[in-house]
Amino acid sequence: MLKRLFVASAALVLVASVYASDRPATQPAAQQVTPPAAPAAATNDFPFVIAFEQGATQFELGDGITVTEVRGTSKDMQSGICRISGTYTLTSHPQATLATSVTARHSSEGRGPWNAAQQIKITKGHGTFTLYLPVSVDGWPHVSFYGPSSDFGGSYIGTGDAVLRRWWGS
Repeated sequence: MLKRLFVASAALVLVASVYASDRPATQPAAQQVTPPAAPAAATNDFPFVIAFEQGATQFELGDGITVTEVRGTSKDMQSGICRISGTYTLTSHPQATLATSVTARHSSEGRGPWNAAQQIKITKGHGTFTLYLPVSVDGWPHVSFYGPSSDFGGSYIGTGDAVLRRWWGS
């Protein structure tokens, strides 16, 4: 009888420990959990914090894009790859593409190569974004909203003479 009780107890402990491992652990209310540090590669791949300038902006009523951080593979936004982070508010359209690119200073340079990491699909509301901009032409970097047929607002950012100061036609 004692042997059966021991086997039954051991089985109950085994079942309880398996069940507990499938459930998330709960933290006591007073305990604070520190999130893990960002992987070193996240900073090593984009080692330079770029002190960008805000340039010309134009948006439909209620829309907006705020760039909060630019990190890059070079010290400015005139070469290399930039990681651009920020927030957006979209109220004028039910959905849009949020994209970053460089408007070429010289039309003969045309367009640089396009990368899928330069854009995200967004829906009406507020959100955060991180986009990647390969700078391969001389010009003015920007983050803009795009609809099915054209852009409908954007924010130019940059460093030095690579900042568009006045919106087109103004």
